[in-house]
Amino acid sequence: MAWGWKTLPRIGAAFATKYAVNKYEAMTFGPITGAYFRKYNNVAAKDAWEIRDRKREFYEIDDSQYMDYSEDDLADIHRHANHGPQPDGEAKDMSYLVELDKFLDGKENDLLNHPKFLNYPYEFKDKSYPSLEAAKNLIAGKY
Repeated sequence: MAWGWKTLPRIGAAFATKYAVNKYEAMTFGPITGAYFRKYNNVAAKDAWEIRDRKREFYEIDDSQYMDYSEDDLADIHRHANHGPQPDGEAKDMSYLVELDKFLDGKENDLLNHPKFLNYPYEFKDKSYPSLEAAKNLIAGKY
């Protein structure tokens, strides 16, 4: 059979199966979903901003501004085109990343004395390709 004649019955079978499953799901879960919507109909709102959160009102959490600071509160070094709402650790405590940037650029820096610099001993393992002699010894069984 041609590709079109093989594919067309499969698409038809998929749509028929989808229709049957949707009909079964609607019969099974339709009454439950309808009851849920009827139960909470009095607190539903068309506009999401009309919904009231009683926990925020009780604890008086100010959610008028995300993270409670604005672009004007940030230093000039943190102003760039892609800056959006960031947690305080990301937006205000950038001193380590500034020092790391100076180190990577080869400029004068104080990275080793920074409190966030992790200075722990490690053992360097050379994982480069073995030499021709080492490969022959490995294949021959001479370690």
